[in-house]
Amino acid sequence: MDFSKHYIVYIKNAFVKNGYVFDFSNDSFQQFTVDSVGIDIQNEYGDSKGKSLIRFFEDKKVGIQKKVKLIKD
Repeated sequence: MDFSKHYIVYIKNAFVKNGYVFDFSNDSFQQFTVDSVGIDIQNEYGDSKGKSLIRFFEDKKVGIQKKVKLIKD
């Protein structure tokens, strides 16, 4: 099971505003994602914080447990 496209749009609307993910700096976003799911998401997907976050949720290789954990954290 994976997130539907509709749910990914919901995530984007809830967490990403004008390319920003809440008030994270690049360093604090890196620290948060590594601490939460063990992945430097921005480095892994090589894009802005917002676009990398969405690519993380779209990535079928990432387990649903990690995706849910990141949302909960």
